Amino acid sequence: MPVYYNDGLDDPVQYDRQASFVGGQISNFRENLLNESQAESLKDLDTEKNGILKSRRGFHRFSDLIGTVSGTDTNTQGLAYFDTDAKESLVAFVNGRIYVINSSGTAATVDSENQRVNSVTAQVDSCQVADKLFYNSYYNGSNRVGQVKWTGAAWEVIEVHDGPTNSKFLVNNGFRIFAVQPSDNQVYVSDILPSVSGGVDSLTITDGGATYTAGTLSATGGGGSSFAGTYTVDAGVIKTVTITNAGTGYTSLPTIVVSHAGDGNAVITPAFTTVFPAANAFKVGLGDPITGMATWVGFNVVVFCKNSCYVIDTNPVPATAAPTVPAASTFSIRTISTSSGCLSHGSIAQVGEDLYYLSRTGVRSIRRTMEENMIASDVGIISYPIQDVIDSINWAKADIATATWWRGRYILSFPTGASLTNDTTIVYNTNTQSWMGVWRGTVTISSGVESSTINPTDYAVTQFTGGKPFLVSLDKIGNPLQFRDFVEDINLVDEDFQDKPVTTLIDTGWEATTRAFTFGEQMTSKDVEFAEFEFDRSDAVIDIGVLLDNESNDNLADELDTGSGELRLTFTLPSTLGSGAITRFRYSMTQYPEFRELQFNFKQSAQAGTDSKYLALRSIHAGGFLNSVGVES
Repeated sequence: MPVYYNDGLDDPVQYDRQASFVGGQISNFRENLLNESQAESLKDLDTEKNGILKSRRGFHRFSDLIGTVSGTDTNTQGLAYFDTDAKESLVAFVNGRIYVINSSGTAATVDSENQRVNSVTAQVDSCQVADKLFYNSYYNGSNRVGQVKWTGAAWEVIEVHDGPTNSKFLVNNGFRIFAVQPSDNQVYVSDILPSVSGGVDSLTITDGGATYTAGTLSATGGGGSSFAGTYTVDAGVIKTVTITNAGTGYTSLPTIVVSHAGDGNAVITPAFTTVFPAANAFKVGLGDPITGMATWVGFNVVVFCKNSCYVIDTNPVPATAAPTVPAASTFSIRTISTSSGCLSHGSIAQVGEDLYYLSRTGVRSIRRTMEENMIASDVGIISYPIQDVIDSINWAKADIATATWWRGRYILSFPTGASLTNDTTIVYNTNTQSWMGVWRGTVTISSGVESSTINPTDYAVTQFTGGKPFLVSLDKIGNPLQFRDFVEDINLVDEDFQDKPVTTLIDTGWEATTRAFTFGEQMTSKDVEFAEFEFDRSDAVIDIGVLLDNESNDNLADELDTGSGELRLTFTLPSTLGSGAITRFRYSMTQYPEFRELQFNFKQSAQAGTDSKYLALRSIHAGGFLNSVGVES
């Protein structure tokens, strides 16, 4: 009978490697199908074009709104950045109030009012036009569009008096506000702004009275001040009126007072500017509920519905002297898709000349979605490599998802499982076109519901004069958090890689699992001889685990100080390298049984007293023997 034997020990050593991590996380495919730059899972990590796997930067409290907001349940409603030549402020809508935050993180309410937003719970959408920040849900019961303005001496908040009620999804395009009124599923379009001053913009002589002499006009009530005007008479009857000062701060129409008593019958009726003409409202979507809007390239506005999306061309009409502003009735509406829409207005972010957003099928690109109609394919979906993460979304609460585009990264936060807050963040690197995995920070579980140390409810990008731009997220307890990626490498300290949502620094608990090392033979069993790990200016203390055929084995290394500079070989030869150099650690792995697939797991060590937080993993190399089987006749 034939004799079987193993000649693997006579074969040369086979090598496999993880050359870089630029390919990001591919968790929707089998681990043995990934290439040398991809990983099975990445948590709270990041990569650059050089392919080095790094700890993500931390989110630190930028301003303390907790001490200002009463109660333990904070309703975080929206975040925006207000930027004019005269004033720069981060604006937070929290518990029905409006807070302005300066470059040093000092917060104040816009005035003495307890409430400037009509609802203390509803999402607040906003957009800036010229020197005003417009927002939905004005506080006085009208629930129309409001505006925030810096007068030069104080903040002023007034109502856009004829704005749509219960509006959502405010966007700015061509100095016009586009807003949606959900009750009739219509898009409302303003006139060219700015025009809303909080002043009285027009007067009508309702009754000219008798026995009057020419004089002046003043106003009482309405919440504003400084209105002034004049009037003329003919035979004692008021014939003309002139506004010399429209005044400011009027939230309702005042009473116009005539300086001469006359017969007491004169009535002068004030009015505000019509900002949202009735003719500028139109329907989109044929009954499909509108779920979001965004300005796109040029004069285009994309209207997203739950199951469809459309692009509106608002380009001014060329004229001989100057372009004319078209009425909404002349806008052209083009269908992008009737099979996929958007679930959350907050998830929409402009990415260069593209728009990314969350649909029921995953994260989509508007440009790629437009191509689907031509090639009958789901090319619009860019999140397929991490579909398993997408499938974990709490779809019943997906409308609270929020996103931004920041330094070549589309950052999307959403609720998962039974969570009612955005407990999970995914990051897409638009430079490398790869997913950098999941950001969650330290996760705790209470009553079966997971919660993380970062729970973004909205994002804003700041650019305070004299400082570097930085990204801010508003977390669920009312703190604006500053993303620490603006810190230069030379100034980095350990805490820049930790989260500080309140006052305590918290480790992110980063973790990574590599692709499967198969040494070029997926079906052949192997014996691994060694593994070498290369770090680049890393100082993290880590644990390295080994997985053989998807089963965990004992750790290869516990509490490894990656910044020690110790060169570890199969024999003991300690050698200290210079500070900031590339460090290598080589381990014998002959103690492990044979396998078909080998993976490594890296995680932040739980070592007590560890203050080293920065991981910079450059590459992994492994060597072993294929256990080929021969037959001797």
